[in-house]
Amino acid sequence: MKIGSLDFNLEQVGGLSALLSGMALLVLVLAFHGYFMGVINQSYQARSKKALEDAFFLKAICWFFLSMLLLMLTHIGEIFLWALSLMSLGIVPDLGQGLVFCGSTYTTTTIGYATNGLPLGWKLISVFIALSGIFNFAWSTSVMLEMLPNFRQARVSRSNLVNTRKNPIKH
Repeated sequence: MKIGSLDFNLEQVGGLSALLSGMALLVLVLAFHGYFMGVINQSYQARSKKALEDAFFLKAICWFFLSMLLLMLTHIGEIFLWALSLMSLGIVPDLGQGLVFCGSTYTTTTIGYATNGLPLGWKLISVFIALSGIFNFAWSTSVMLEMLPNFRQARVSRSNLVNTRKNPIKH
């Protein structure tokens, strides 16, 4: 295919089927991520707000760290989604190799380098995996930033409570 003076051979990177498969999997992984970001954030906001209202500051802090763990597990789930998809398409031979490839590509630590083991025609899939990782890490960061005000309030309130107990005001 010629685009202006550029000669672009889509078949070299897998053709239309690889392009459409990559885009479909990207949308699936983004939808997965969006669903869990909403669930985790709404759950944290409701539970931490209730804990703050009830003056259970340590409980609110624990909800924050549990939510961070759930954010990380969401990313691990997405790496599994990519690996299982690549395995079902016959791009990687087994789940172990799929997890290593998808995990390193999702985190963009070896994009380009890791495509050596991919069958000819499927190298473009690494770009879609990397894009999903970049966007999903940014999305998780924005969710974490949305959680920080309640976490900070819990930390400050707990610190004030502990200091008040250590140094009670005498009348």
